[in-house]
Amino acid sequence: MRKLLLIILLINSLIFSNLLEGQDIVYDSLRGSPTNWRRIRWGSSETLNSTWFENEGIIVRSKVLLTARVWDGLVQNVDYTLNYFPFPTDRIISEYKTTGPTNLIIYKYYGPVDTIYYAGLRKAELGSDLFTGQYMIIDPVIPNPNCVINIYNGIGSGRQLFLSIKRNTISDSDIGDYVMSDQVTFETISGTNVQIRSKVLEFIEVDTAKYEFKLWPNPVIDNFNLEILGNDGLMMRIFDIKPSLLYQEFLSSEENVINVSFLKRGLYFVVISDEKMGNIYKTIKIVIM
Repeated sequence: MRKLLLIILLINSLIFSNLLEGQDIVYDSLRGSPTNWRRIRWGSSETLNSTWFENEGIIVRSKVLLTARVWDGLVQNVDYTLNYFPFPTDRIISEYKTTGPTNLIIYKYYGPVDTIYYAGLRKAELGSDLFTGQYMIIDPVIPNPNCVINIYNGIGSGRQLFLSIKRNTISDSDIGDYVMSDQVTFETISGTNVQIRSKVLEFIEVDTAKYEFKLWPNPVIDNFNLEILGNDGLMMRIFDIKPSLLYQEFLSSEENVINVSFLKRGLYFVVISDEKMGNIYKTIKIVIM
């Protein structure tokens, strides 16, 4: 088992905004890849709480990377959000199914007050630095003597324990990165109930020379017009800033009128892609009034 020593010294004088240009996995509670997902379970019976799908075609250019405690200098609710989950138990199970092998990284944060170890699951080459890859979860080993993070290869009854991280026994010898399978389970006991999520900054697009796009009016009241010259059949999806999929429609015409009267006021993304979102051709920010 290959290990890479990754003791990261993070001091307040560093400016992280220029470093944090990696990408996070985006999960959607409504629609995404039917084979790639995250499931949350809790309690001794591992009761299913929620299932979130991996949106392979929507990749966030993130300033936060979900790399907890590396948001120095960033603004809450602008660059990142904090979600609090009041779970009725101190045992949380997070199951991940994705495409291809994953990479488990154990690293250490030197803060001005305390030092905390973290376990992160990501898509990255073995030996990559902390700011590389697509993160699925970052789990802190919080300052609780009962805190334990068990990491398994596999999900369900067939999973096998790969690494057990305990607050009272973890040391620098555990720091490193490890190859994992495409199915991984995180079991957190007496850990945190806070999740750090990146704000969506932009969607990555492919070459749009094949099509010409025009959307008006913007801001939008009830309806907008969407012109797609050269349209040979594209999917239009509307996301909020989380991003959660709120509406989708297959468009086969060059001239289209889209009704959004059911959406609340706010900022949204209109994403135009092929049907499976393997290629994103255009992303347009709209404001609904």
